[in-house]
Amino acid sequence: MFVDGYIQSEIASMLGISSTGVKKHLDSAIVNLKKVLPEKF
Repeated sequence: MFVDGYIQSEIASMLGISSTGVKKHLDSAIVNLKKVLPEKF
């Protein structure tokens, strides 16, 4: 998954967490955004 031009492993490296951790956080954020802004998804 890309976020503003970064790949998950790059984000994980910057944050000092695992790539799996980044994916879990991004997946959770997407679910929450779909609840709050359903018209955007």
